[in-house]
Amino acid sequence: MKNLSKKLIIVAFIISSFISFGNTKTDFNNTLSVINNTQLKVVYNDVKKGHTLTLRTEDGEKIYSEAITTDGQLVKVLDLSALENGTYSIELEKDFSIVVNTIKVENNQVTFIENNDSVIFKPVVRTEDNLLLVSKIAFDKKPLLITIYYKDEVIYSETLESKSIINKAYRLQKETKGAYRVVLHNNNRSYIHDFSF
Repeated sequence: MKNLSKKLIIVAFIISSFISFGNTKTDFNNTLSVINNTQLKVVYNDVKKGHTLTLRTEDGEKIYSEAITTDGQLVKVLDLSALENGTYSIELEKDFSIVVNTIKVENNQVTFIENNDSVIFKPVVRTEDNLLLVSKIAFDKKPLLITIYYKDEVIYSETLESKSIINKAYRLQKETKGAYRVVLHNNNRSYIHDFSF
């Protein structure tokens, strides 16, 4: 009986904590909370040097961007009081994914848009001798446009229809050595990978 009452006290404490922070959004790796209606505090765990924090408009226009300079935890307070009414996204771009949280600004009040957060998996490009390998987790079921350039000239382009996982290999001609570029378009975003062989 003593253990049961101890568990009930812990559960009640956890519930009251969630109620107290009603304008806070939490997942396994980050916490976003609104302070004073117009300031957004973001806390991301497990960030690495080279990751990027970005604030974008609904049209994808970049308003603010910051490259992460240290490994560990990122704590940042963003003052959004100058933003016009509209929908915005806070994005943490990691090595292989982009965590996207959506907010709304209306009359100098910041709120979270429920059920509109997502994780975008970036395409992964690998090269091995004259082989070009492209992989992408595509739970969003959106097509992937791949364009391959050799010395700034398009040598191949195709759109891969979406599957849950996209894997594609390209064999480049061994006698055509030099600088290549692969441009991948997916989710209204572009990814560029330069390589030589």
